[in-house]
Amino acid sequence: MTSGPHPESHPGPACPSDEDRRYRTHRSVCRLLEVLGGGPPLVLLLDDLHWADSGSVELLCALLRRPPAGPVLLATALRPRQAAPRLVGALHRAADTGLLTRIELAGLTLDDARRLLGSDIDEGLVPSLHAESGGNPFYLRQLAQFRPRDGAVTAGTPLDVGVPTAVAAALGDELATLDGATRRALEAAAVAGDPFLLEVAAAAAALPETAMADALDELQRRDLVRPTEAPRRFRFRHPLVRRAVYGSAPAGWRLGAHERCTQALADRGVTVAGRAHHVIQAARAGDLAAVGLLRDAGKAVVGRAPGEAAEREVMRLGRPPAGRRVMLLGPVLSSETSSCSSCPTGIPRRPDCCADRTGARENRPRHQCMGATDALPCGR
Repeated sequence: MTSGPHPESHPGPACPSDEDRRYRTHRSVCRLLEVLGGGPPLVLLLDDLHWADSGSVELLCALLRRPPAGPVLLATALRPRQAAPRLVGALHRAADTGLLTRIELAGLTLDDARRLLGSDIDEGLVPSLHAESGGNPFYLRQLAQFRPRDGAVTAGTPLDVGVPTAVAAALGDELATLDGATRRALEAAAVAGDPFLLEVAAAAAALPETAMADALDELQRRDLVRPTEAPRRFRFRHPLVRRAVYGSAPAGWRLGAHERCTQALADRGVTVAGRAHHVIQAARAGDLAAVGLLRDAGKAVVGRAPGEAAEREVMRLGRPPAGRRVMLLGPVLSSETSSCSSCPTGIPRRPDCCADRTGARENRPRHQCMGATDALPCGR
């Protein structure tokens, strides 16, 4: 046996704790920034800070508490509603002390959109592109790439270009972080509409209202949906978010969700015009009850919009025999219309739709009589 102290009686230096390691890391980064800023001034840009992991949030909070000495400018961009509460609090405290300058970015104005898009975009499309984008420059650029090419859109007319690929990919990354139940609740909200009622979205999701409310709390935290001034009514952060969510939902599941929305709205006493959209999306071929509801919806709005959309969908459902079609269309078509001599059986037509054979639109291949284009073509 050897004499003297046992080797374990003199332990080496204690291992640093996690807190010590974090502190040393923060001080090292601060010192690095001071060294880099020792010559020309240094600017460090951090974008999409709302996606930052907890370690990065801790580092930035430390830099805000003890900023680097010297000419170092730290510029960050983030969505405050989606950022970690700890980071938001640190930024507010830094702004209160004068260390940080806060710049709230508003959406692009119409003139901003014109300047951003340049002269390559038809001037008549810019208002529609701007309205669809909500002033978001990324959405604006992407929508411009997917713009209609035939010049058929007039100023201010809503576009129907779907969700641009780059926008869908960006939103897909955001949606991928949701758990299954929250994702399904969001899809149900997209089916219910924009804005939507909690009760109707819960019915679409086949969830109890309490479970839907819990999911909405999480969706608000992620800034995918936002409350409105009306109680129990919510809206999506942006119309493109809703369209992307709707498009990503399973098509078969959407059919049932629309049916559940139809029933929920009927139970709440919503008019047929308010239910028509869901009936259109889920009605079965040859469903005369659905056809009748859409006919009634068309009659309800004929004074405002001559019922074109509802009647067009009537003709898409089931394709009843020609005589039945005329019977269904007749009550709606008779309001504020005149007879078209070019159409069979004297079907009434929209005054601005069919031109005389000697008129300015004589080269149009067929008439579009009150939305009955593909079911009741005119006799040219």
